Amino acid sequence: GKDYPNVVKYAQVAIEDTAKAKDATEILVFAKKETMKTKQDTLEYIDMLKKASKQFPNDNRYSAWIGDYYLQSGSANELAEWADEEIAKNAENKFAYVFKGEALRQMEKFDEAVECYKKAFEIDPTYIAAAYQAGVSLNSKAIKLKDELADKKTGMLTTANADKVKAVLNEAKTYLEKVRELDPDREQVNWTYALYQMYYSLGDKAKADELEKMLNQ
Repeated sequence: GKDYPNVVKYAQVAIEDTAKAKDATEILVFAKKETMKTKQDTLEYIDMLKKASKQFPNDNRYSAWIGDYYLQSGSANELAEWADEEIAKNAENKFAYVFKGEALRQMEKFDEAVECYKKAFEIDPTYIAAAYQAGVSLNSKAIKLKDELADKKTGMLTTANADKVKAVLNEAKTYLEKVRELDPDREQVNWTYALYQMYYSLGDKAKADELEKMLNQ
């Protein structure tokens, strides 16, 4: 009923019971999130998440929520630093690798970002978001590489340089095709446009035309 003072009151009683501590902690976290108004509230919310993450290391949601906060706050450096701390504590934390990838992608450090996404997907081969972000970041890398390698006067690429860009696009396509395989109905991510871009850029007209029909579906 959104009666947050009483939510907190009863959750603080329940948290003393070890059998209910996990549920009570979650309730307190949500109550704090719903009532944040000041910067101090925000700091307290993040502190609660960090303590909960430490207390319940097998519950990756707290780690994910911290990452979401830093991501939404637009602080790429803080996000990367926090992700590094999480990876140092648990090298198998797939969420931390994805969040670090997001931070690096914001900094346009595409090679490093892609390696983070790849690591997350290696840890969990069903982690669709990681594979998707790997593909999208590789596409961004290809665009940046094309700009760097193009002739400054004509904007054209030599055959050798065009092949370098094509190699990156093909790697992006591989990841995006894997996403399509894992999520054919686009329930987790809408991969259509990103994969369409790959086919179009690589000159695969038949596959690009196929996906173009799906763009507005």
